[in-house]
Amino acid sequence: MGESLSDPLQDLRALAMTLGNTLDGIRRAGIAPVLLLPSSAAVYGNPASLPVAENGPIAPISPYGFHKAACEILGREAAEMMGLRVVICRFFSVYGSRQRRLLIWEVYQQLTTDTPVIELQGTGSETRDFLHVGDVCAGLVALAQHAQRGATIVNVASGVEVSVSQVAEEMKRLVDKDKMLMCHGSPRPGDPRHWGADIGRLRSLVPGWKPKSLQEGLAETIAEWAGT
Repeated sequence: MGESLSDPLQDLRALAMTLGNTLDGIRRAGIAPVLLLPSSAAVYGNPASLPVAENGPIAPISPYGFHKAACEILGREAAEMMGLRVVICRFFSVYGSRQRRLLIWEVYQQLTTDTPVIELQGTGSETRDFLHVGDVCAGLVALAQHAQRGATIVNVASGVEVSVSQVAEEMKRLVDKDKMLMCHGSPRPGDPRHWGADIGRLRSLVPGWKPKSLQEGLAETIAEWAGT
């Protein structure tokens, strides 16, 4: 989201224009695939209450959030004008060993170097809803298999809200490093204060939805990083 603040036009091109070109290709090819459209919790901005459900207000606070909201409109257009089955997947905080950027990777890097302090952007009290990429993949396969004609919006998350500082503490335990945490103390522009998903709709569409716990997912991710 931060990158969209420094170059919003490029973010618009990468998101909305890429999707627009994809949809035009589908139209010209005369095919009707199931479209799994990757959206984001960023469309909610700072929700007034948590957990936030799919009918919560759209109130982005970053160009990235606005552009994801625009992509959702394009997805709805494709469903209504082209007759596609569209599942708009609002991802919350996805992580995994291939994602060598953002919070979890940054904390791991600091835990495995000589730096005596782990520095966190923001206050440390910000909360997120983390979901391991393996669970994301399983959820997407199931959603594609049950997609209905029209557009369906689904929060794709674990349904568990956890603070950034709690994540760092759990990673300290897993890596067995007792380093001090230091927070910069002010929220970063464009970053929401708190996120937590209502996953009732996901559970109804994917019966038995039971993602890994954050502890399990972090342990798996850190083990894969340590082995490379």
